[in-house]
Order: sequence, then structure tokens, then C-alpha cells
Amino acid sequence: MELDTLLALLPNTISNKVKSIQPLAGLTNQSFKLITNNHSYVLRINAKHTEAFKIDRNRELKILENAVKAGIAPEIIFKDNVNSILVTLFIDKEPWVEKDFQDREKLKLLARLFRKTHSLPKADSPFEPKVIANNYFSNLQSELQYIDFGKKCVAFIEQYGSIETQCCCHNDVVASNIIGFKPLFLIDWEYASDNNPIFDIASLSCCHRLKKSLEQTILDEYFDGHTNDQYEELLMQKRLYDALYWLWLASRHIVSPNNNQIKLLKEIQSRLDFD
Repeated sequence: MELDTLLALLPNTISNKVKSIQPLAGLTNQSFKLITNNHSYVLRINAKHTEAFKIDRNRELKILENAVKAGIAPEIIFKDNVNSILVTLFIDKEPWVEKDFQDREKLKLLARLFRKTHSLPKADSPFEPKVIANNYFSNLQSELQYIDFGKKCVAFIEQYGSIETQCCCHNDVVASNIIGFKPLFLIDWEYASDNNPIFDIASLSCCHRLKKSLEQTILDEYFDGHTNDQYEELLMQKRLYDALYWLWLASRHIVSPNNNQIKLLKEIQSRLDFD
């Protein structure tokens, strides 16, 4: 998208200050760094395939506003839900990388960030794994190679995906969405909703292949010492996350093919091992 076209989406109080623009990486949206003399901002707009994931932008904004007040998310500069446009302050700190997840002190800080996230006001919009799974599965109908395993994912989620304990959760805590160190921030709140708090820890563990001892470091800090039942719940939430993630990734691969996604789909399928 051309610079002038992007800037035309914004009020003059922002667009007139922009000196340059840089594309940012993203899986679900199109994002751009807007650079001015004094600050930088992130402009996010829908990508061509965003609609397939049925993201609730009103819910996202409600939760994001609460997260900003709590000091764990970047300040909102401009919002236009009708056109799915969001501008936030660019946080000039590095996102986490894989080696950060091997540092137990950083994991303890992350556990405290989870507690802050889960203390936010509930969104009154529950995470609905069964609905989400069936939505993702509906995107797979054009690719027969994904149908059989997709059905197994949906069946597993329908059997075990009930949500009892709920609080506000981010639902997409991965390295690229964790910014800084002291303080820590979370970005990309579009999948946030009321969910089982252990799901956030599960998503992190699955995406970054955390060893049991590192998972236990997070659980100990989060719960001030954890029980066997809490660890068993983590294992269940990991399987739920993997089943949902496989369906999401297969959906995305259909609309935006990528060889790395094929490798990851096979890895998740092996982990789930439904046979």
C-alpha cells in the first residue's frame, strides 16, 4: 500500500507529522511503523485474510483500553473500528527472542505480567473454543488434505474445550508480542477474551517448546507454588491450544501459503498424536 493511501486513513493531526513509514511483520494484519520527529507509532489495518478469523475488534479495543490503564500495553493514539484502523504508540524496546525463555528470572517477571493481565476487568465476552474451532474448520473445506485431521481437532475441542474458571486473558502470548524487560508490555490483543488463565501459559509453552522445569518456574511464580492438579491442567490446556493452533495455522496456510507453516503443521500434528 502506498504511503499517501495509508496516511489518508488517519486524521491530519497524525498524518501531517509523519516523515517516513516502514512495514512491520505480522501474521493476521498489515502493520506499519509511522515515524515522526518526536515519536513513532504503529498503524494496524486488516489484511486481506483477516476476516476469515472473525476477530471482534470492539472486544479487542475494550480489553486494550483496560490494559493501557494497567500499564501493560502501548497507548492508543487513534481508533476507527468501522474501518478496523488502530494506531498505538510504538514501544522502542526489543521483543523477546528464544533465549529469553531460558532465563528463569525473566520467566518470573513474565508470570507477574500474566497476573496483571488476568487481573484486568473481565470483558464479558467468553473464549468459545468450540465456536472458534468450527469457524477455523469451515475455512479448510477447499483443501481435502486438512479435513481428516481437522475433524479430529474439532472433536477433541468439543469434548474438552469447556471453560469454567475465566478471567481476562491475552490468548496469544508469544515472543513477538512480549516487549521489553523492565517494564514488560504485551501487544496485539486481538484474540484477548475471558478464558482459563492457564491457557496463556499453555500457549507460551507450546509456541516456545518450554521444558517442564521452565513451565514449573512460571507456575510457581504465578501461583506462589503450584500443585500437581495445576500442572495437569496446564497439560490439558496445551493440547487444547495445539488443536486450535493447528486449525488456525491450516486456515492461514490456505489463504497465505508458506513452507514454514507446513513444517509447523506437521510438528503440531505429531504432538497431538490423536491416533
